[in-house]
Amino acid sequence: MRGIVKKFDSQGFGIIASADGSKLPFTLSDVLFRKPLEPGQKVVFSVRKVNDKSFAMNVSNERRLRPLDILDEGGAGMQKAGTSN
Repeated sequence: MRGIVKKFDSQGFGIIASADGSKLPFTLSDVLFRKPLEPGQKVVFSVRKVNDKSFAMNVSNERRLRPLDILDEGGAGMQKAGTSN
């Protein structure tokens, strides 16, 4: 889904207004790469439901992620075939 960050406080809690009009809470632990977000920033995210309540997860700024960005961000990367550690 897509949305806009409405609030993100210094304690790591925030609210996203999704494109469908719903408001979803999230925490810094739900943000990919743990980078703080700013109010008004466009984001993409997944939705998880717990006890009939919806929460945002896997939140990222709206730039398009390449398939290996998640691995490369952590420094892990992928090895070429035939190599070992």
